[in-house]
Amino acid sequence: MSTPQELAGQMAQKTDQQLLDMVARPAYWIPRQLDAAKAELQKRNITPEPNKELAAQMAERTNEQLQDVAREGWLPEALDAARAELQKRNITPPPPRQAPPPPAADTSFVPVVVRVYGMIIMVLQAVGIVLYGIATLVALVVGLVHPFVSRLAFVPAILIAGALIIGGQIVIFRLGKGLRAGERQAVYGWSILGGLFLLVGIGFLLTGDPGRGIAILFTVAIFHVPPIVSAFRHWTSFK
Repeated sequence: MSTPQELAGQMAQKTDQQLLDMVARPAYWIPRQLDAAKAELQKRNITPEPNKELAAQMAERTNEQLQDVAREGWLPEALDAARAELQKRNITPPPPRQAPPPPAADTSFVPVVVRVYGMIIMVLQAVGIVLYGIATLVALVVGLVHPFVSRLAFVPAILIAGALIIGGQIVIFRLGKGLRAGERQAVYGWSILGGLFLLVGIGFLLTGDPGRGIAILFTVAIFHVPPIVSAFRHWTSFK
């Protein structure tokens, strides 16, 4: 299929009469070619004559038939001819019907692998949120009753740490929910998070801590790679 630039170059090589013949016989050309021919004629300040055959056909139609043509979204040439005939009869052409919106992605075909991983991520993060919430409360209670703990420094530190950890888990829970629902943004988010963990794992390997590096890379390979690869292989199923 020719690109718009290639079509424009092809039309620039045609004579005026060849371009006019194209516009006069729209049934023989695809809309993209007709648009390119009209654009080239416009560059040359040439106005194509109305299609006499179409004009004659429209002249034989009733007012209701012409309004149907102008409303139902026929070829541009037929629309123009119908509107011109209606204007001759002092009838205001009706607005064309709006095209229906494109159908939403059918998430019923989201791969099972992605759905299962989404559910696993949600469950793990839900458990983590509950556990870290309990741990934060226990730490606060211990800090408040322990005589050797500075409450002024300890309480804010516990609250900030707990909020950051739980907030991160909520974000990951939302990504898991999005994966299960077939959301493209969730796939992007899970891919970015996997990329960050991958960089951290490589960093540990380069700084002489292979144990942590291998553990993080293993986690990425288990939890990130399968759903991401499956999602991008079935991208049209995601919304």
